[in-house]
Amino acid sequence: MNTRTTALLALVCVAVFAYLLFVVKPFGPPVVTEKPQKADKTLLDPKPEGTDRVEVSRRDGKSFVFVRDGKEDWKLDAPIQAPASKFEVDALVEAVTGMKVGEQFDKGDKRRPSEVVSGLDKPLGVMKLLKEGKLQAEVKIGSRVPTGKGNYVQLAGGDTIHISDADLSQHFTGKRIEDYRDKRVLKFEFADIQRVKVEGMQNYELVKADGDQWMIESPVRTPADKGKADGMVRPLTNLRADEFLDDEPASTKLYGLDSPRLRITVETRRTIPAKAQPGDPDTQPADTQPTVETKTYVLSVGGSADLQAKEGSFYAQVNDSPSVFTLRQDTLKSISPTLTDIRDKAIVRIEADRVRKVEATTPEGAMTLIGGEQGQWRFSDGTEADDALVNDLVKAIGDLKATDFVDPGKELLVLDWEKPRARYVLTQEGQLNPVTVLVGPASASGKMVYVRNPAQEGVAAVPEASVAGLLQPPVSYRDRSVLSFNKEDVVELRTYRTDMPFPPERVVKADGKWLMIEPVQGPADEDSVRNLIQDLASLPAKQVVSIGDKAKFGLDKPTVIVSVTLKAPGAAPAPTETPAAGPPATTPASLPASGPERDVAILKQLIEYQETNPEENPKATEMLKDMLAQKLASMPADAAAIPPAPKGKVYELHMTYRDNKVYGCLADGDVVYELDEKVYDDARVELYQQQVLKFDPADVIQLAFRSKGIGITVSKAGDQWKYLEDPMVQVDALKVTDVLNAFKDLKTYRYADFNATDLGKYGLAGDDVDRVSFSMKDGSRIEVLVSQMSPPTDQVKTSRYAMIAGDTKVFQLHPDQAGKFRQRVEDFQKK
Repeated sequence: MNTRTTALLALVCVAVFAYLLFVVKPFGPPVVTEKPQKADKTLLDPKPEGTDRVEVSRRDGKSFVFVRDGKEDWKLDAPIQAPASKFEVDALVEAVTGMKVGEQFDKGDKRRPSEVVSGLDKPLGVMKLLKEGKLQAEVKIGSRVPTGKGNYVQLAGGDTIHISDADLSQHFTGKRIEDYRDKRVLKFEFADIQRVKVEGMQNYELVKADGDQWMIESPVRTPADKGKADGMVRPLTNLRADEFLDDEPASTKLYGLDSPRLRITVETRRTIPAKAQPGDPDTQPADTQPTVETKTYVLSVGGSADLQAKEGSFYAQVNDSPSVFTLRQDTLKSISPTLTDIRDKAIVRIEADRVRKVEATTPEGAMTLIGGEQGQWRFSDGTEADDALVNDLVKAIGDLKATDFVDPGKELLVLDWEKPRARYVLTQEGQLNPVTVLVGPASASGKMVYVRNPAQEGVAAVPEASVAGLLQPPVSYRDRSVLSFNKEDVVELRTYRTDMPFPPERVVKADGKWLMIEPVQGPADEDSVRNLIQDLASLPAKQVVSIGDKAKFGLDKPTVIVSVTLKAPGAAPAPTETPAAGPPATTPASLPASGPERDVAILKQLIEYQETNPEENPKATEMLKDMLAQKLASMPADAAAIPPAPKGKVYELHMTYRDNKVYGCLADGDVVYELDEKVYDDARVELYQQQVLKFDPADVIQLAFRSKGIGITVSKAGDQWKYLEDPMVQVDALKVTDVLNAFKDLKTYRYADFNATDLGKYGLAGDDVDRVSFSMKDGSRIEVLVSQMSPPTDQVKTSRYAMIAGDTKVFQLHPDQAGKFRQRVEDFQKK
C-alpha cells in the first residue's frame, strides 16, 4: 500500500469518528422511540341490554334470525323455527357485544386498509341487535388482519375501521344451522310430571303418587320401583336428539311414524305464582291468584334409521314440532323399560322395627304373635316366643322380592287365593291398615313359589328359599331355650345310655373334684363332665319341632338321658380347691376346711342324697354308710353333728337320634326340640376317668408283645435295649421310646363293663388275645389285654375290647389304638 492510499483511509476514519461523536452521540442518554398505543376499549359502549332479536347474515349467503323465547332461552326464527342452543347463541352475541378493539383507522388515515384488504365490502358477517323492534347496533365483521389475530370490524353508518382483539371468524364461517339448534326435543321439570303413558313395544301407565312415589295404573295397579321409574322418566325431561333429519317431512310414513313402535305421553302440571299481591295498585282479582298450567308432550318413535343415519338409531318426532330426528338405541332403551323391570319387586313395604303384631295361618296351624317396642315377642296366650326367630320372620316378609310377575289367566294357572298355603297379616305401629302376604303353590319345577299382596294386582314369583321360613309351623317360633342355669351350681350329674350294660353313670362334686359313685367308685373324667355341663348350662335348640307327640320322635324310648342336680337355693358354693388350714366352719351349709371332718361331711351329703332319692342304688348307699361308720369310729363323737348339704332343682333331658337329627325334651315338659349333635355326643362320652394307663417311660425296663404265638421282648440294659428272642438284632432305642410314649397315657372312650366276671364274653380269655406288658424298675408289672371282638352295638366300627390284667373293668379302644398292640420286629430294629 502506498503513502497516498494510507492518507486517504486515515481521512475516512476521522470523518466516521466525527460523525459518531457529534451526530450519533453514543455516550449520551438513550433516545426512546414512541410505539403506537392500542386503544383498549369496547366497540359497543355502552353494551346493549335487553336484546330480544339477533339477525345474522354471512358472506356465504346463509342467514339466521334468533329471537328470545322467554327471559333466558333463544329460538331460531329463520331459516326455520325451532328451539335454539342457548350456549351457542349467547356465545355468538357475547363475541360481538363484548368485543374489545385496539388499533383503529379513521377516514383519511394513510394507514387505513383498502376495502379489499379489510373485506368490509363483502363482510364475513353482519349482525343486527334489536330490542322490541328497534335497532340497537349493527356490526360488520371483515377479514382477519394479515399480521395479527383479530378481524377488521366497523359499525354500520360509521367511517372508522377497528381491529378486534380476538378472532371472530369462527362465529361467522362454517357454523351450520344444526350447530345453533337446541337438540333438546323435550323440556320440562321433573317435579311437574303427573302421568306417563307408554304404548307400543311396552304398554303401561305411570302416575305420581304420594310424595315422590310412582304407581303403575295399568295394565295392573301396583307400586312402581322408584329408582327404575325415576330412571325412565328423568331422561325425558331433557331428551336430546342425536341428529335432525327432516324439518318439513312430506309424510311421516316414510319414517314409520304413522304407526310408531313406541309412543310416550307425558302430562305435566305447573303452578304459576300470582302476578301481584292483594292490594297492589292496578291489579285485577285474577292477578292475585296463582294459576295452574297443564301441558301434554308426546314422543313418537318410528322405524330404524340405520340405513340413513347413525347405526343403532331410530326416527322420532314430538307433537309440537314437525321435525324428524333420530334417537340412539341406548336412549330408546333407557326410556322404555319393560313392565317387569319398572314394577316394584318388593311384595310389601314394611318397617320391621315398627311391626307389633303378626297373625299367621300356616300349613300346620295358626298363631298370633304380639311384639313390644324392644323387639320382645310373645304368643297371644302369653307363651314366650323366640325373639330372634320372629324378627327374622318379619324381616323375611319385608325382604320378599319378585323375580317375575305372572298373569294366571295367560299362564293357565289355577291359583285359589281363598285357600293359600300360608297367610301373614302384619300390623305396624301408627298404621291403620295391616299388610297381608299370601303364599300360594310352587311352580312346576318347585324352584319358584307364587305369592301375592291382596292390596295389589298381579301375582309374583319368588325363589322357593325366600318363603321357606313362612311355611314353618307356629311351634317353631317358640322360645328355643331348653336349659339355663349356673354351671357352678351343679353338684351332681347322671347319664344313661341304652347301650350301657350297667346302671346309669353318676358323678358328684366334692371338694372341687368330680367323683363317680355309680356304677363304680373312682375319679370322674373332669374334661368330659365339664364339657357336658357347659353344653347344658346354656342349651338353645336349633328349632322347636313339636308340642307333645314325643313318640313321633322316639322320645318315648330315649336313647340318652341326662340329669343335672343343682345345689339348694341359698347354699354356699362347694369349694373349688382345698382352702388353707384353719378352724372348722360352724355354718351348716359349709364344709370343714380339711381333715377327717371334711370327709365325714362329704359322706353324709352323699348318703342324704341316696336316701332321699328312691331310684338310687341301695348297694351304693350301704357302701357309703360303711365308709362313714369306719370314718366315725376313728373320730371324736361331735363330728357326727355335721349335717349334709341340701339338694336343689333337678333337670332331666331325654334325647334320641333319628333320621340324622337329634331330638330332645325335658322329662317334665311336652316341647320337642331339635338339638345340636354335639350335645348328644357329649352326653354319650364316658364320665369315668378315661385314662387306663399311666407310667413314666423312663421307668420301663422291659416291654413285651404277645399275639397268636408271636412274641417280641425288648429289655433295657443301661442305656441300650436288647431283643431277647434274637440278641443279634440291634434295637433302636428311639423306636422303643416312641412305642412307650404311645402307651404311657392310654385312654379309652367307653367302658363296656366295670365288674366283668365272664371274660370270654368279651373275647379276653384264651389264646386269641393280644397282650402287651410293661415291667418297671421298681419290680412292678402292668399287662394290657386286647380282644379280637368288636362291640356289637358300638358306633365306632372295628373297635376292640380291652382290660388291664388283674382288674375287672373292660373298656373299648379305637381301631388305631388297638393296632398298636401288634408290633413287628422291624418296628424296633435299628437300620
